[in-house]
Amino acid sequence: MNGAITLDALPPADNRPVLLLGFAAIGAAAGVLWMPVFVPLAIGAFVFIMSFRESELFFLLLIFLQPIDVVSFGIPAVSDASLAVHALAVGGFFLGRLRRRQSQFGELFRQGNTRRSLLFLGCIALSAVSGIHGLAHEKIRGVYFVAVYFSFYLFAATWLASAERRRKALHALLASAVLVCLFAFVQVITRSSTGLYTVMYEFSPQEWTRRPPSFLPGPNALAGYLNLILPFAIAVFLLSSESAWKRLSGAVMVIGSISLILTQSRGGYIASASTVIATIWHFARDYKKRVALLVMVALLAGASYAALLAWNPRHFGEFEEDHSTLARVILWYTAWNVFLASPVHGIGFGTFTFISGSYLPVIGDLPENLGVHNIYLELLAEAGVLGFMSFLALACTGIRRAWNQCRCGDWFQHAAGFGAAVGMTSMLVGGFVDHNVLWAPQIGLLYWFLLALSGATQQPS
Repeated sequence: MNGAITLDALPPADNRPVLLLGFAAIGAAAGVLWMPVFVPLAIGAFVFIMSFRESELFFLLLIFLQPIDVVSFGIPAVSDASLAVHALAVGGFFLGRLRRRQSQFGELFRQGNTRRSLLFLGCIALSAVSGIHGLAHEKIRGVYFVAVYFSFYLFAATWLASAERRRKALHALLASAVLVCLFAFVQVITRSSTGLYTVMYEFSPQEWTRRPPSFLPGPNALAGYLNLILPFAIAVFLLSSESAWKRLSGAVMVIGSISLILTQSRGGYIASASTVIATIWHFARDYKKRVALLVMVALLAGASYAALLAWNPRHFGEFEEDHSTLARVILWYTAWNVFLASPVHGIGFGTFTFISGSYLPVIGDLPENLGVHNIYLELLAEAGVLGFMSFLALACTGIRRAWNQCRCGDWFQHAAGFGAAVGMTSMLVGGFVDHNVLWAPQIGLLYWFLLALSGATQQPS
């Protein structure tokens, strides 16, 4: 029959939209029914896929969001969301490189920072195997932390081989610091850590102590984070002639310094003093200028301390009113005795809080399960001489390599080298009274990122 349309003449039906809609409906139903499991799995799949595809925008977003963590998604396996996300990102990145045969592991492991990082990880693993109580949960958690730090270092050292990527990464770091400081200001203005912070760290609202933590685990951690970031802002502001860099770094310098003061972290102030001294000594070539600047900074520090003492006398009060100083002295003494009991490999990285209760005396209202609050004594007690020496060798190598970049004629190389060297130095100084670089994922990841940057800046573009 002329003009009739037969079934054979009809085009084949396209079922893809229907199938996609069906899968979307199934996914939505699964998300509603199994939200605690589905959400982290969906986020993990997204992170892995974007890392496998080596999306530059995603990696910059990862760096930008590095100060933000969520302590639990409701399941123990990902109790530290930041570490889990970074572990998945690194895994996806290197699997993608292996798939494209671009791993370059041989070149990466010829770097001194890489070998010393691997040595430190090996010492931490040895302490877990050889320490007390077998492979306890605390030891496995400690090895997991350092393993993720090391893997993120491998990623950063590989991905930052391009000079353009180093510029973008540092820009993301500085922009992220602006967000962190603004949130700290919100906390001070509202006189609370905010509901968002309560959700992130899953605890009931606590008494406001006039010390903002921003997105970090506490005010001391915020001070440690800022001490790693501010040297970059200072160097970029003093060395760059580009207006965009000047504005961003200047903003970070101003609001970052104010945020650091507001943390009221005495360890943070000590660490920041090393940054001030290094900055004045490096950029002020004239001896008289150095002395004048140091005197001016000392006067400003004295005025700031007087203002803080009036604003928060509870924190800066007399010795008997503040148990934190006494607690740390007792913790240091206890850690030293623990080290003497197992000096070679320690009792196992991460186990001090697990056993310290039987050693510490009961003093007033001191909280339980305190850490050592000193990276050197903690490493000696938990990882022995081997862990302590490997960490110190890694830090000194990274600082030395970064300082070498300060002689570079390119302003960005100079600024990156100065920022990494002084930031890591401030961490070592602050480490005498704190241990956030070991146990606060945001700070630990940033520190190992600086180690990678100190090596990457010496690679050809």
